[in-house]
Amino acid sequence: MSSAAAVCNEAVPPERAEPWVVDSDYLFETLVCDVHSCAMQIGVIATMLNASQKPDLIGGLRSCRHMLHDDSKIMTLALRYGSEAGLSPGLAAKLDRLYTGVGGAKRRIAPLLAAKDAAAGQLRLLQTCSQDWRRLAEEASTAVAELSALGKDRLEALYGEDGVTLRLFLSEAARGDDERVSTGGVIHLPNLRQRRQNPRRSHDAPCTILLPTGSAPAQLQDVSLNGLGIVCKAPLAERQVVCVVLEDGRRLEAVVARRQGNNVGLALRTPLGSADPLFRQAKRS
Repeated sequence: MSSAAAVCNEAVPPERAEPWVVDSDYLFETLVCDVHSCAMQIGVIATMLNASQKPDLIGGLRSCRHMLHDDSKIMTLALRYGSEAGLSPGLAAKLDRLYTGVGGAKRRIAPLLAAKDAAAGQLRLLQTCSQDWRRLAEEASTAVAELSALGKDRLEALYGEDGVTLRLFLSEAARGDDERVSTGGVIHLPNLRQRRQNPRRSHDAPCTILLPTGSAPAQLQDVSLNGLGIVCKAPLAERQVVCVVLEDGRRLEAVVARRQGNNVGLALRTPLGSADPLFRQAKRS
């Protein structure tokens, strides 16, 4: 156990007994971020499959291999917290089907990643996979549209704008377009305003950073499920493990993910829950 972790695990004063209330808006915002991220992946893979049916671009699929690990949280969020987030049973089931379809399609496409030429068997698999991903692009477009309608009065306008951008991209992919792919196999992606997979809320509260050598004052600037943004003058190094002491005495173990001047991004060792008091105190950024 690291020194900072040991400090975090020391006796902590009891927290104030406050009832935890699920922050349904934050939960919904997190789910929308995840769906948008998944939809972008679907659009990219479908577009690259469209382009790869040209003999000189079949190798372009290798650029998608980092997208094929199955890391989406759509199913977990939709099934476990769909009603709390305000989803209808029908929409939750639709997201579940989309997630399941993406997982299966990712497994089927794996043999094509090493393809260097247009062998007959590879072309047949390529065409089949292309049809699968074009269908997924249509389903994702519908899901994005329904979430945009639900979020019109619950989320910042940028989510609606991103929804329109994603639906246009997904429509192109579903039609079989490949104009976004250059002759060198590079895809030109649409620009989204919200790029985080989890939303981040603004915060303004003092905190303390505990280090093996002592403590340092800091200011909490923003919070997400997986991380904190702070301002701290202490010489924190990337990948350093620290302990963050909040105003109420709670201690959170984190790792320094990035630093720019005194602005520090921390990755939490244990993600926060959507009902965490930090989100009730924070504001949307």
